[in-house]
Amino acid sequence: MQPFTRFRINEPKVIQDTIEGESVIVNLATGNYFSVDKVGAEIWQNIEQGKSIGEIFEIIFSEYDGDKDKIRITVDGFFDELIKEDLVVKRSEQPGGSVGNENKKTAIEQGQKKVFEAPNLKKYTDVQDLLLLDPIHESDETGWPNMKMD
Repeated sequence: MQPFTRFRINEPKVIQDTIEGESVIVNLATGNYFSVDKVGAEIWQNIEQGKSIGEIFEIIFSEYDGDKDKIRITVDGFFDELIKEDLVVKRSEQPGGSVGNENKKTAIEQGQKKVFEAPNLKKYTDVQDLLLLDPIHESDETGWPNMKMD
């Protein structure tokens, strides 16, 4: 993926919340829900903040210890999963900006990098039928309670 590429959460189709380092993500169109924690939740939060792929890589490289090529391949794979599940979409506008390391935290300065663990997008389908039955799916793009016109 190109370092200046930016993704956004696929709203309003996707809703999410992050609690105590775990992001819970619901795709209202499919009825599937997902969870990510640790590195995956950190990546998700950076997507939510509008950071580019390059900026996200630099943040991960600065905070986690590991082979950069392996981390890059793993994170690229995580992005592929997010795209495949229709949780994120490419931003139509691609604002400029750097992919530098201005967001590095003091952990690198103090030599306290964490061990990199591959992000894991956990998928759950057990309440898919219930989520798809919810009348919110019959609302228009302005949201509930405005019903779609046939």
